[in-house]
Amino acid sequence: MNAAVWPDEFVAVPFTNERSAWLREQLAARVEVVAHQLPFLQPGHVQTGINGPVPAPGTEEDRTCDRCGDVPEPGIFPFRVIYVLDGFIVHIVGGLCFDCAKREGWEVDDARAK
Repeated sequence: MNAAVWPDEFVAVPFTNERSAWLREQLAARVEVVAHQLPFLQPGHVQTGINGPVPAPGTEEDRTCDRCGDVPEPGIFPFRVIYVLDGFIVHIVGGLCFDCAKREGWEVDDARAK
């Protein structure tokens, strides 16, 4: 897939401003990896983490901010970006600590932390 051509996209986080360079680069890299794997997968939904495979729920890796690597209290701010790519629904999931979420321009609420 040509990196300059983006698939259709749906966002499950209210992006109120342009994404940071970090988030744009991470999403582009994951789309590229998944695009190369699609010929080997059954049609349907594909889920991947923003930095690699989705970590097991409740593990320290699952509670770690995908941007800065901290394990914050009370938790992380989860997000999901969904692409339609060659007939697949691709879910790219991740989580940011509140400081990193604020750097993305997201309005964060402590109650949404997992």
